[in-house]
Amino acid sequence: MESEDSSTRLIIDFDGREPGGLDLEGLWMRNRLLERIFGEVEPLPRFGQRWRLCEGVDPAAGLPVEDDAGTRGTLHFLAKPPTSLHASRLAAAIEAYVAIEHDHLEHVLDFGEVSGRPWIVRAEAPARLMREWLHESVSSWSQLLERFLGPCRAVAKLHAHGLVHGELIPDAFVIDAQGRACLRGTLDVAAQRLLGRRPDKASPSGDQADLCMAIHGALLAVENVLECEPPQWLLDALERGFTEHPREQWPSVEALADHLEHRLRMRSRLTLLRGGAAA
Repeated sequence: MESEDSSTRLIIDFDGREPGGLDLEGLWMRNRLLERIFGEVEPLPRFGQRWRLCEGVDPAAGLPVEDDAGTRGTLHFLAKPPTSLHASRLAAAIEAYVAIEHDHLEHVLDFGEVSGRPWIVRAEAPARLMREWLHESVSSWSQLLERFLGPCRAVAKLHAHGLVHGELIPDAFVIDAQGRACLRGTLDVAAQRLLGRRPDKASPSGDQADLCMAIHGALLAVENVLECEPPQWLLDALERGFTEHPREQWPSVEALADHLEHRLRMRSRLTLLRGGAAA
């Protein structure tokens, strides 16, 4: 078996077999036992030529992998599409997503499929849920809104590439190791919709409504620690976004983000002017 360090890394490659039928965690634990008793390991089914399995297999969080250059990530299997048509649609969605470069979108390093089962490698990026971060770090509505502008732009970028998220729930927003608010889960939700495990009614207008609801919910969640109440213009902008009538929404998420950013800049300029006048 090829191994750079048999105590911590193993090469994975499924050889065209169905990954969903392989107990990777069981194989890993058995290899650790064999290595400890006999000083050797049983070759794992191979998976690709780039990624090596690292210590600490947690199927719920993805399989930790690393390539020869030291790039680390987590390997995830997406839901298997039921037909070739669904598979081609998901493959197109993955390719479109990977082509997007945006600091506030979850980064996918690599992708492929084996026996019709798509997989992706996500960049290893320690993150915490945004709703947890808000309770510890936010003291004003403007600070909260500034954090959400990144994910707003990320959603607009998805829409510009013909993609939708479809499930902008609170857990879809995370704070990465650089302190940026990011959006995750786009490809997982897409695969679940193709399997019928999510309603296939995702749309840009639906994303806009969910996004505005998420911001509004975050404001309510931290209202007891805010220095002052959110302004009416912000509440009106959010209510327009989650109205039940799509025709009354903002023309796009990008238009919504432009409006929010413009109002924040106006507020900052007014604050500077007031400060200068007081001096």
